Amino acid sequence: FAWSGLAIDRAERALLPTALENQTIAVGARVAGFPLPGPGGVSLELDDATARDARAVPRRLRVRWQMPGTAPRLGDWCELRLRLRRPHGYANPGGVDVERSALVNHVGATGMVVAHPANHCEHLATRRQVDGLRAWLARDMQAAVTDAAAGAVLRALAVDDR
Repeated sequence: FAWSGLAIDRAERALLPTALENQTIAVGARVAGFPLPGPGGVSLELDDATARDARAVPRRLRVRWQMPGTAPRLGDWCELRLRLRRPHGYANPGGVDVERSALVNHVGATGMVVAHPANHCEHLATRRQVDGLRAWLARDMQAAVTDAAAGAVLRALAVDDR
């Protein structure tokens, strides 16, 4: 029981403070997962997040960026203006449990990128870094395999590109 209590306390402390919900915060973070393109934008998983004004933000974030100029890549360092909130989901029997997924993956906040001229990402990953190597392998596999479905399965199994 004590271990469960400690784990819950640790997870609760890793969440976004309620006082910062729905405020625009300047954040620097690394793109930790392959960006997931969708209608009109891209979903990003960010890691090593730090606020530029010393406010406490969670280390790991999930955000949606509507219409970025250039889609960020795995390993990029991004300086973004974000509007964040604590992870929450709807009671949907048989559906995805968003809160559980966030807890398991240590995601402390979800949100969206607010349009701002200072939003940008810099490509810093190289082949020497794991993220850069994964991105490079995924691009090469996509180019080498002619069957799109087989290429998607190969990338998913080899480098966790979904």
